[in-house]
Amino acid sequence: MILRKYKTVKYKVTTLTPLRTGNDAKNMDKIRESGILGSMRWNARKLSKIFNGFMDKDKEDSIFGSTTKAKDFILNIEYDKSMVKEINLKKAEIRNNKLNKNGKPISAWFFREEYMGIFYLNFKIFSNDIEPFFDELFYFISNYSALGAMISFGSGVVDIKKIEIYEGKEIEKDISSKKAYIFNKNNNYIYNGYYYREIKMNNLNRIKNKISNTGNEYILGFLRDNEIKFSKIPLIVRHILRYKTGIPKGRGNDLFGIVKGSNKKGSKLNISLDYNNKFRIFGYIGNDYYKDINKINIKLNEIFG
Repeated sequence: MILRKYKTVKYKVTTLTPLRTGNDAKNMDKIRESGILGSMRWNARKLSKIFNGFMDKDKEDSIFGSTTKAKDFILNIEYDKSMVKEINLKKAEIRNNKLNKNGKPISAWFFREEYMGIFYLNFKIFSNDIEPFFDELFYFISNYSALGAMISFGSGVVDIKKIEIYEGKEIEKDISSKKAYIFNKNNNYIYNGYYYREIKMNNLNRIKNKISNTGNEYILGFLRDNEIKFSKIPLIVRHILRYKTGIPKGRGNDLFGIVKGSNKKGSKLNISLDYNNKFRIFGYIGNDYYKDINKINIKLNEIFG
């Protein structure tokens, strides 16, 4: 048997909002390699749209594999299994406990298991160009996107550092990028079709006054170990941006997704849960929604200043 030469590359991942990598039964008994790899490929495709040529189909198949070709790396995930715990999104008091249209009490949304904590991605790579590719990819995920599943529900915001060996010791380092990401009010927070805006929740009294008309009737908050760990504000804001900005219903469905009927579609814009007193709104929207994004930015400025 011929052994291939490889290099070991390691990244430290710290969750800022819950990580989810479920299985076919929507359970998460562990951090699943398939969930991480699928999210990496998904984010790499978004990067390819932002920076034309970052990854074409041949490069994608070469790195991540295809039906006819094995991927050019091996991944091992190192994590604390005791940190896989149940979380739910409590909705029991929505609309003052009124019954739904079928005459049944409105129930809670159970997200079941999630992971909060630190874990490590250990790669054995068999090609020299994979390491800089991963560096760019994880820089993007850490700063402008999310990792794992259910990111449209706020999951998957992570901080990623690179682990390097220096004099026999592991050293954490920030990941650098050779790409130029420009997101500010001068370009409507859109760069090459990708929208990213970080919202700071500094003045809570102002924020609560601005969203009081749609307050507790929608979301109570996330519960973990019987304590509220995440603010309901980002999820309320999601509702406001979708329904209170004057965006036509069809375009609102395009931007924020739809789960009913035969025309189900995912969300182009994702709104995270809060972390470090802020949250992020992000997603690739292309060139057809600039007027809608302008309405969204106006409403965000109105609420958050």
